[in-house]
Amino acid sequence: MQPRLLHHNPLPDPNDEPIRRHFAQAGYHIKAQALDRTYRLMLHQLGDSAFLLRSDAVLKVLSDAQVRKETAYPVKVLQQIANPRERTPEFMDHLQRLVALGVFLRGYNLKCPYCEVEDWHPHLSESVLCLSCGSTFQPPLVLNLVYKLNHVFAKGVKNGALTALLLLHRIPDITAWGANYTMNHRGQTYELDLVIIADGRLLVVECKDNVPDHQKLRRQLQNTDAIAHGVKADTLLFATLAKSIPDDVTSILSHATTPAMTLNRHRLTHSTWSFE
Repeated sequence: MQPRLLHHNPLPDPNDEPIRRHFAQAGYHIKAQALDRTYRLMLHQLGDSAFLLRSDAVLKVLSDAQVRKETAYPVKVLQQIANPRERTPEFMDHLQRLVALGVFLRGYNLKCPYCEVEDWHPHLSESVLCLSCGSTFQPPLVLNLVYKLNHVFAKGVKNGALTALLLLHRIPDITAWGANYTMNHRGQTYELDLVIIADGRLLVVECKDNVPDHQKLRRQLQNTDAIAHGVKADTLLFATLAKSIPDDVTSILSHATTPAMTLNRHRLTHSTWSFE
């Protein structure tokens, strides 16, 4: 199956009741974990600006370990992380939009003169309360704005949200989806990253922002294939922000009992697709 190019579609937010019914009929009792709600909050906040996730510079910033820890940086440092080169004006426009959406929050890094701990503060007054020792102090005369990722996005991107959100943005005609399921079947407990119903087709999805542990991923894909087969899914899909997919992963998918497809970073960010 080859994907065909389509215009990008709005991010969907339907409930997962059809998915729950389908799995229950196959003998799987599934439950979405708290991260499902996190993903939905992220989609709601992005709205029709989800296309910003297709930017390589934005993905670099959102993938940075310190940004994910809610470390606040001035724009110059964020620009260095993004390394947009000749596309700097575009990146600055994207960052401006993310700030307007509240994905990144403006504030100030202030160092307490008493305990010498630096904390981020969203607002300034002539009397600032130290969040560490409780002392009050006057901020310096000259300060630079810094920007940090909001807590919902920080939680999401630390737990694989980027690949899932990009995939939801790429697939047209989604009528139901759910993320981060745990399920029981014949005494065994399984986990699933993402399940989608699109254009009448059931997709069981393994999402990975990166592929560091091939052995663990092989086991996960084998379990995901078993679930896909058990619920009679139309497609087993592996999506990753990695630039390439390891040969051993491709080999597993080529022998899957359910028709399988793969999307790497380029295909996630540069095209939308259907199952034609």
